[in-house]
Amino acid sequence: MNDDGKHHTFPAEEFAGYMAIDQYEQTYHIGRNPPRKFLLELFGRQHARKMYVDTKGSRTRHVGYVIAEHWLSIYRVFRWKCPGVDV
Repeated sequence: MNDDGKHHTFPAEEFAGYMAIDQYEQTYHIGRNPPRKFLLELFGRQHARKMYVDTKGSRTRHVGYVIAEHWLSIYRVFRWKCPGVDV
């Protein structure tokens, strides 16, 4: 988000999948799989607790999962192409 609270938009956004980052800054590239199911299988667990943060408007927002000793924030990853730029 930018300073006025609006989401940034990029030309030709394409959903690439999910990634998770734990409290030790270890990254887990999940791809398009459902993040919870993927992470439970990865850590050999059956239960995950949802992780929340408080927003400025006194609301809560689901941002990830706690699985075993890992506190995992989940992010959506997008690919995009800028007009006139070959990547």
